[in-house]
Amino acid sequence: MVGNIDVTAKGHLIIVQSNNAVAEYDPDGILVWQAQATGNRATRLGNGNTLVASELTGVFELNPAGKTVWEYHPPAGYQAVRAREIGR
Repeated sequence: MVGNIDVTAKGHLIIVQSNNAVAEYDPDGILVWQAQATGNRATRLGNGNTLVASELTGVFELNPAGKTVWEYHPPAGYQAVRAREIGR
């Protein structure tokens, strides 16, 4: 693992892994979702998508199919270390 661990409303774990993947595991440790993504931190959003912060590429949102549906690239000299959903 390279980043944080986030817990979903279902009690699943969202983990950023060192193999350039974001993965979701159920409480029994069974992989239930995975997407190729380079990041440092990830969290599940209220809409079911996953928000990933990457020091290399910025912030992006993945849908359940693992496709990027939104992204933000910070200005030169800045890095995205963490991103989270607020106000929902």
